[in-house]
Amino acid sequence: MSHITEISVEIHDLTALDEACKELGVQLMKNQKQFRWFGSRKSSCDHAITIPGNSSCYEIGVKEKAKNSFSLEWDQWAGAQGMVAMVGQDATKLIDHYGANVAKKQLKRQGYRINQSIGAQGQVILDVS
Repeated sequence: MSHITEISVEIHDLTALDEACKELGVQLMKNQKQFRWFGSRKSSCDHAITIPGNSSCYEIGVKEKAKNSFSLEWDQWAGAQGMVAMVGQDATKLIDHYGANVAKKQLKRQGYRINQSIGAQGQVILDVS
C-alpha cells in the first residue's frame, strides 16, 4: 500500500544533506515546493530530493519543522520508482552519508584529517587522524 512516511532523521545542515545527495547520485532541489509520490500525486515541501533524469521516481520531500530543522518524507512503495535503490531501504544510505558529512565538517573544524571509504555493505567509514 502506498502512503507517505517520515524518515527517522532530523536534518539541521542542508549543505551536508546536499553533499550526501551528490555522493549517492541524487539531487537536492532547493526551493522545490512539491514532491512527487505514488501515481504522480504531489505533496507540499520546502525542498525535494530527486533522481536526475528519472521523471517517474518518487521524490523525498524536505520540510522545515522549525528554524534550521527539517524532516524528510517519502513514499517508498514499489521501490519509490528507483529512489530506494539510490538512498537505501528506509533511506539508510542517505542517513548514513548525511551523518558522515556532518561529522566531517565538525572534525575538519577541529583540525583533523579525514579519509572516507565505503564498507562492504555500503556503510560510510571515516578514518580520522
